[in-house]
This record gives sequence, structure tokens and C-alpha cells, in this order.
Amino acid sequence: EGAAGLIATHNHDLARRAAAEGAAVLVVSSEFKEIVDLCHRAVLVSHGRIVGPFDGELTEDNLTDTVYAQEASA
Repeated sequence: EGAAGLIATHNHDLARRAAAEGAAVLVVSSEFKEIVDLCHRAVLVSHGRIVGPFDGELTEDNLTDTVYAQEASA
């Protein structure tokens, strides 16, 4: 993890700084913790399909529930 962890931390810092300065930042990740830590809005994609914008409280559990609920109805 060593170098990869340092690169991720650096990129997260850059994303936060850019957002604080008013820039839009697009984060693409399969890690819900990363999404929760970096984002205030999310659009979820599962199996190549947009399962919709996430309109609730942004937590790992809520993101997981949304993806699995969508998969169950497909």
C-alpha cells in the first residue's frame, strides 16, 4: 500500500483544495468510503448502468443499500 497510499492521499488533498476553490471535481471510485470522504453528491453506476443520483445522506451503508436494492429489482 505504501506508495499507492501516499499518491491517493496527495490526490485527495488536491481534490479537496480544488473543490474549496470552487472547481467541480469528478471522483470515480468503487470504494464507498472514498466517495463518502470526498463527495457531497454521488451518481451510482452498477454493472454499466446508472442506478441514479444518490439523494440521501451520503454514508457507506446508504450507498451499499442503494446499489443492492437496484440490483435486486433488475
